[in-house]
Amino acid sequence: MRLSFYKWLMPLCTFIVLAVGFSSCGKDGGNTPTPPTPTPADVDLVVTTTPTVSSNQPPAALGSGLPVTVVISSTMPSGGVKIDVTAKLETASTNFFTGGTPKSTTASNSVTVTGIPTGGASCVCTITITSLSKATNTWSGTFRFANK
Repeated sequence: MRLSFYKWLMPLCTFIVLAVGFSSCGKDGGNTPTPPTPTPADVDLVVTTTPTVSSNQPPAALGSGLPVTVVISSTMPSGGVKIDVTAKLETASTNFFTGGTPKSTTASNSVTVTGIPTGGASCVCTITITSLSKATNTWSGTFRFANK
């Protein structure tokens, strides 16, 4: 009688171990990792300005300065943009005005160019916009103006 007990005990134990082992193989246990959220890619900056880039503004009395409006019509980069505005006499190598915004997340931005020399000499204003998310995503333009 003892021998018949051991005959079926060994196959029963083997069956139980295999059944438990195989039943856990197909389960993931709910540990599926969540894929990372992709960072939105910067689209090329599309900008309009007032005064219009590439324009040659007629001489005007600019006593309190020249207002410059920059409108970013493309999707705003996730980190925002840096806006640099400089102005110099066309014949000079140094700027008489440097300004702008170190970080902006709004589409419309205004800067007033001040310190404009009088006498009607031609000046050049340069506007440079750089994405703070992707430094190689830049836009730049110039226009000319004069103060009577």
